[in-house]
Amino acid sequence: MYINGVKVAAFDEPSGGFSSNLSYGGSNAGSPKTGEILVTDTSMLQNGSNTVAVELHQGRESSSDIYLDFTDLRFSTEAPAAKQDSISLTPGTDASQVNINWYADSDEAGTVRYAPTSQLVNGALPESAKTASANSGLANKLGYHYFKATLSDLAADTAYSYQLVNGSSESPVYSFRTQPAGAFTFLYVGDPQIGAGGSNESDAAAWANSLKVMSENFPNSAFLLSAGDQVNTASSEEQYAGYLNSTYMPSIINPTVVGNHDSSSSSYDQHYNIANESDYGRTAAGGDSWFTYNNVLFLQLNDNNMSTAEHKAFMQDAIQKNSSAAWKIAVMHHSLFSVASHAYDDDILARRNELAPVFKDLDIDVVLMGHDHVYVRSYMMDGTTPMTDASLYDNPDYTSITNPTGILYMTANSGSGSKYYTIRNDEFAYARVKNQERVPNFSVVTVSDNEFTITTKRVTDLSNVDSFTIYHYDPADYSAVDNAIEAASGLNPDLYKDFTPVSDAVNAVVRNKLENEQSTVDGYAKAIESAIAGLQFKEADYSAVNAAIAKAKALDPAAYKDFSAVDRAVKAVVPGKSIPSPHSE
Repeated sequence: MYINGVKVAAFDEPSGGFSSNLSYGGSNAGSPKTGEILVTDTSMLQNGSNTVAVELHQGRESSSDIYLDFTDLRFSTEAPAAKQDSISLTPGTDASQVNINWYADSDEAGTVRYAPTSQLVNGALPESAKTASANSGLANKLGYHYFKATLSDLAADTAYSYQLVNGSSESPVYSFRTQPAGAFTFLYVGDPQIGAGGSNESDAAAWANSLKVMSENFPNSAFLLSAGDQVNTASSEEQYAGYLNSTYMPSIINPTVVGNHDSSSSSYDQHYNIANESDYGRTAAGGDSWFTYNNVLFLQLNDNNMSTAEHKAFMQDAIQKNSSAAWKIAVMHHSLFSVASHAYDDDILARRNELAPVFKDLDIDVVLMGHDHVYVRSYMMDGTTPMTDASLYDNPDYTSITNPTGILYMTANSGSGSKYYTIRNDEFAYARVKNQERVPNFSVVTVSDNEFTITTKRVTDLSNVDSFTIYHYDPADYSAVDNAIEAASGLNPDLYKDFTPVSDAVNAVVRNKLENEQSTVDGYAKAIESAIAGLQFKEADYSAVNAAIAKAKALDPAAYKDFSAVDRAVKAVVPGKSIPSPHSE
């Protein structure tokens, strides 16, 4: 395209341009392509008439579909409203923050207005809405800037509404919800990889369907975690649009990690506002990062960077800053323990042998992964050694474990269905469950201080593929039991008719119970206390009394001036006194 003879845009032009007229050019793409033109230098414009010229090149001699459809051209002094799209919400440092990122074809300053949804007036944000300013930069997408802001001081269990603002342009009002403090649920998927199925459009539609199923059936999820490969081509803005521009995404908090298909371009970093991003683990897409949610620490590794030392240093620093976290969950793209196409790749074996011992040393609880487009749940892993002994688990089905010493590794199947890999014909000693039905999957994860449960479902009918639970419990409180035993130890069994109930209650105490069995432990204390209360003393020894009475009866009262004192003493004897009676002697 030319304005007054000055070229202002070109698409699919050969390197160096065309050397002559009537030359073939273009991409020969099967679907229509769209290009956007941004002219910032307008020095070629002149008063009066201006000429716009368009030059078209047929792709090849056999092509027959070239045409120019140009129906209207108007001049306006009013700037058009900015296009705002590719909205992504990500966790802030903790549950009181949400980070936001968006694209706009504007370089005007960006802000976000937000308020509790309950304060909306006729669907509009109130005057009292808070405002968060955005940092911005030039995006890889032609004519667009990216904007990053943080919404702070968010209350738990509250619906919020927000609106993007660029100059005079305002987006529709969107909404999201924070979750209550304590136990929470989040969703987890692997490899949406828009474009991997051969069609950006069909992959985006399948991904939108997965988002619809997850959003409508699990609306109270805190966030949707993706284990990487959001797109198939790292720099493809069309594929990022397919991933982000569904009607559901502006309401979904969506932490992600960098997949190998995301890693080689800064487009990833331009589409996400990452909290606590470090300088460790960096590629063009960004570095390692962490966030916390309700006392759970999430460690997000860009494992496309193969430096184990950097990932270890990052995790040590994050763990030190969040030492009270109830759970430590690592999230990375490449699966260390998978069963499909990548199981024996040299880079996978290197990560397995190097990272698994680091995870063990740092006492990581769970590692969530993707990359191999197949579902795998490992046994609990001691480094690289599977813990297959059934006695370590709570049941013979290996579906739960209490206070494990090992780590659970999960590999997610595709969340969109854009690509699947076949399970290899091998034993894979570390794999407890492996599944490939070529159906999109997602996992529902519920976490509390004591429990981590992950249930994987089919998008098609919400039926379960697999489920596993890890329980973390502190030791039960035995202080009441110890006090009761101390009281029992202070008694002399010889003084009682039957001390067996107390001995039996003490011997029935089972140590090493956990806090989930506190009622049983409290029952031990009550049983001992009840047995002590039921003790009966033995009768006192009346042999001396009986001998004295016999002596008195052997006497002749008539032989004495006054025998009444003896009579009174004999009559004062009360039989059946117990040992501790103060008068039994």
